Amino acid sequence: MSKQVDSRQAIARELANAFETVENNGSVVTHCLEIAAKSYGTTAIPNKDLKFITDSVAIMRNWDGDTAKVRKSECRAILSQYAKLPEAIAVFRKRSTTCDWRDALRLARNLRKSKGNVTTAVRDAVDAKAAKKSAAEKPTAKQAKGRATAAMNLIMRLPHLSKEFKSALSKLASRNGFTLNMNRA
Repeated sequence: MSKQVDSRQAIARELANAFETVENNGSVVTHCLEIAAKSYGTTAIPNKDLKFITDSVAIMRNWDGDTAKVRKSECRAILSQYAKLPEAIAVFRKRSTTCDWRDALRLARNLRKSKGNVTTAVRDAVDAKAAKKSAAEKPTAKQAKGRATAAMNLIMRLPHLSKEFKSALSKLASRNGFTLNMNRA
């Protein structure tokens, strides 16, 4: 029993360290999972041990309330895939060069969804990361409207524009919900 408690504490300590490490902590997660594999072999971690480990991590990280609930869920997701997750992290790193905590968590959840299929989990994680990066590069509707309004305001201040053109642009802007600042010089 004491060996089991010691291994649970070691797993909890390594998982808590993963939250401390900012850069590329997929390796810290992998180390934690290696300890879990040594302790539990190929069998699933029993629920009472998962509870002990996640509660220990919460105490070590001083989590409480909603934060503890969310973070403990993340820990359970990682630990529930301890047998396949190191392989998925290695494959993900080859395709994406880095693997941080969020990537490892996404991989763990994808492994659960794909019933342990590493290829599917990694593909979905890489696709999700690319989609998120692509979405971050695209302006939101509010940003696009702001940029368009700023451009129209600049156009309205250009010298030598006819009153007809300015009137037409102003009507077009107001019909589409843009508010132009006609008073700026």
